[in-house]
Amino acid sequence: MANFFTFHIGIMCLILLIFAIALLYRSMQKEKIWLSRAALLLMVLSGGMLIAKQYQDYLFFSEHLDNRHEHSGFADIQ
Repeated sequence: MANFFTFHIGIMCLILLIFAIALLYRSMQKEKIWLSRAALLLMVLSGGMLIAKQYQDYLFFSEHLDNRHEHSGFADIQ
């Protein structure tokens, strides 16, 4: 289940952002401050989730690159 969420986190964030935009539009029509606050909270949460996913991808790529470099047969010149 957690694997599904980490794999499809971009789609989930996009859905959250679309929902936040709809809430923001609705809050402007009805002049409800709590709807705009909920929309802002959804935007911040989805942005944080995307940043965390990008950081995980960066760490995985960096670790994979280090492993390939260690076994490539080339020596580091210092």
